[in-house]
Amino acid sequence: MNIGIINTYYGKINGPMRLDQMLADFCSINPNLNTKLYQSNIFKPHQVQQDRLDYILTYGGTKTEDNFVKKLHTQNPVPILYLLCPGNTNIQQRYHELTTTGIETYHDIEELMSRLLDIGRHH
Repeated sequence: MNIGIINTYYGKINGPMRLDQMLADFCSINPNLNTKLYQSNIFKPHQVQQDRLDYILTYGGTKTEDNFVKKLHTQNPVPILYLLCPGNTNIQQRYHELTTTGIETYHDIEELMSRLLDIGRHH
């Protein structure tokens, strides 16, 4: 199972506690999950097929990041798992907008990690 993890925090890719790397480390616990890290500002939709991704995992705390995920969702048939980070907007409204478009959206990281464990067990 191939999971593409997209870092949406442009310009913050070398910090000491990168969320994308933490999620990749968590996925590596299950040998059935292979991950590849991407940066949102250089990610191209064709990479989903090129890299044979089964899922896309990403996160965001702003409308810009939400819109990136919505656009990506319309361009690819691959399921997207989206961690909804607190931001400067109404989190309940953002959650509703994302889930109604068909994006698997999670409020907390524990729920997302549980889902990743399920994916690894069933594939």
